[in-house]
Amino acid sequence: MLSVYTRGDFPGLGSFQSYLNTAVVGLVPRTVRDKGLRSLLEFINNPLGKSQEAIDVYNRIRTVFSTLIGLGNKDNIVITNGTTDCIVSIAASLIINHYRDHREPVIIGVTKQEFPGVVYALRSLCESLNAYCNKVVEVGGSVEWEEEASAFLDRKGRLLVASSIQWTTGYKGDLGDILKSRRDDSYIILDTAQHFGQSSVPIYMRHADAACGTSIKWLLMPVASLGIAYINDRLIEEIAPVVYGLSNLEIDNIEKYYIDPGKNPLHDNLLLKRDATRFLPVGKPSIHAMELFLESLNYLVSISPMAVEDHIMGLRKILVEMLEDINLREHLEGYSYRSKSGIILVETGLKTLKEVELVKRLMSRGIAVSARGQSGIHGIRVSIHLYNNEKDLYKFVDELKIFLRSSL
Repeated sequence: MLSVYTRGDFPGLGSFQSYLNTAVVGLVPRTVRDKGLRSLLEFINNPLGKSQEAIDVYNRIRTVFSTLIGLGNKDNIVITNGTTDCIVSIAASLIINHYRDHREPVIIGVTKQEFPGVVYALRSLCESLNAYCNKVVEVGGSVEWEEEASAFLDRKGRLLVASSIQWTTGYKGDLGDILKSRRDDSYIILDTAQHFGQSSVPIYMRHADAACGTSIKWLLMPVASLGIAYINDRLIEEIAPVVYGLSNLEIDNIEKYYIDPGKNPLHDNLLLKRDATRFLPVGKPSIHAMELFLESLNYLVSISPMAVEDHIMGLRKILVEMLEDINLREHLEGYSYRSKSGIILVETGLKTLKEVELVKRLMSRGIAVSARGQSGIHGIRVSIHLYNNEKDLYKFVDELKIFLRSSL
């Protein structure tokens, strides 16, 4: 298994008996930690030279990430401020552009298990753009949502926001038919915060208008970090940016531009680059954050996404068998293999407050998991990544059994 080779690459594992909480904060590889220290020293010693490297690092991230997910090329990749900001920024551009072209307000559909921060942000956006946005509606059931989402887009919906892998249950949606058959005037934004880095990206995802992820969690970055998104060619060609800065404009020599006394930013009409960031941020992120992110992407590419997924799903199968041996089940029991991921929601039979107590008890013993719930579903969420092994699972299940016996 992968962990035989990779476990020693993660110094943070030494703080835990068993770290199974990847979906909250991914552990950082040693190479990323070391790169961060070097980058900071280089900036202190040569701040101007280091700053000038930012554009090169930015473009290398885009190239490596497109290789990692196997979609598009660097022109389809955008570095963002995070998953929620990415989704809301793209949604704002789509809503404004749609109203400009069709003079009708947009109805946004979100799935029941979409991350709450995204849902609240979309509601706030819709209220702010009330002439352009009609309302935000719930689409689908507690887990499966594809059939109702397809009907929503056929009927009245212009914009659907859905998680490719749910943050609570780990359910992996089958988007192929929806993406291929939807109307030309409808748009789909995928929340891939729990997808990129743990699961291979299906080729049909290239038909999504955007897939917004994050550099933390499964992509192995520190907490204070970046977002990353795939934007398809249609969106690049059709959507005019709502907000953009100098880095998005065709400027041959930025130093000459700065010194040019004839420029008038209020009236000049510089051309927009084809690979311009259509959405926030309008500038470039910190060179330090970008260098760390590039290092983490290179680490994952060196292992290969398929090897990571095979490792995760192999351990997943072992954990589910362990749970069955103590008469527990995962929430996705009975679902097809392809609808499952490295996130397993364990149904303990406990009340939610008791599950919170369980998580605290486990953490006091060095075992990190999460208590999660939404739309009538709750349980203990276990998130398996490339550095985990069977021993991690045994430690979790043994402590889980002890707690459950004491709760009878």
